[in-house]
Amino acid sequence: MEERERENFLAAPRIGVISINRISVNSPLATPVWYNYVRGGDVTVLMGRESVKYQLILASGGFTLTAQNEQYPYGYVSVSGDATVDDSPNPDEILALARRYRPGPEAREFAETHTNMSEEVLVRMRPKIWFSQDYTKS
Repeated sequence: MEERERENFLAAPRIGVISINRISVNSPLATPVWYNYVRGGDVTVLMGRESVKYQLILASGGFTLTAQNEQYPYGYVSVSGDATVDDSPNPDEILALARRYRPGPEAREFAETHTNMSEEVLVRMRPKIWFSQDYTKS
C-alpha cells in the first residue's frame, strides 16, 4: 500500500490486535483492542492500569498494532513504535475512540463512564515501522 492508503486503512474503524513482547516467557501477548488513529497522528488505546497489556507496555516501552480487513478485499496494516502514557486522558479523545465502535448515545455514555477513571490510562504510540498488504494488488 502507498502511504496514504495505509494511513486511511488504519484510520477506518476496525478492531485492532495489539502485540507486546513478554521477554520472560519468550512469546508475545496478542489481544484485540479498540483503538483510535487519525492520519499522521498517534495510535491511542485506552486500557486498565492493572491490565497485563499495560504492565507489558511499561516493561517493553512499546507495542505493535495490526488491523485487518476480514472480508474481501483482504488487507492489513501493522504499525509498531514506542509508547507514552497519558494518566489523565482528554475526554474528547476518549469520545473519539468510543465513536469508532459505538453509536452516538452509547459512545457518549462510554466516554462519560471512562473519563476520569483512575484505573485507566490512554497509551499512545507514534507509528515508526509500517507493514501493509492489499491482497487485491497481489
